[in-house]
Amino acid sequence: MPSVLNKTNLIKAGEGKLTWFGLSIYNASLWTSENAIYANLYDSDVLLIADYDRNISNQRILNSISEEWKRINSQLGLNEQLWMSELDTIIPNILSGDKLSSFVRANGSTKFYLNDQYIGEIQDPKFGPAFLSIWLNKKTSKKRLRKDLLGDLIQDDAP
Repeated sequence: MPSVLNKTNLIKAGEGKLTWFGLSIYNASLWTSENAIYANLYDSDVLLIADYDRNISNQRILNSISEEWKRINSQLGLNEQLWMSELDTIIPNILSGDKLSSFVRANGSTKFYLNDQYIGEIQDPKFGPAFLSIWLNKKTSKKRLRKDLLGDLIQDDAP
């Protein structure tokens, strides 16, 4: 079965590990176009892949997303409520060994895959950048992972 990545022309920008109190939660990799820089990241397709080392419930994932959005951008407002409702129907309970991918298309839609099987899509063009901000925004609580994912794309003045 071909992976989501095989269907793209993206290159790996960076990769890193999310840990919590020393426990490995997932390994993540960020894939972008060859000429991407942080300032124009969403002018082309962007793929974030998380390979999970632990079982994590859908509710825990949704709570983490909501908490991080509140830390990063308190102005999502009604969009956040709608997106959380949509994500609740898309994001499953994750088992150790699962791979969850979010593919933010330059055309604005964001597709989700579990173990390379399509599981849903959010069409709002504002969603993809807001979703990836959880890992890529300068205000993220995942600072080390952000640095590892962005690699050479990161710039000191990047938001």
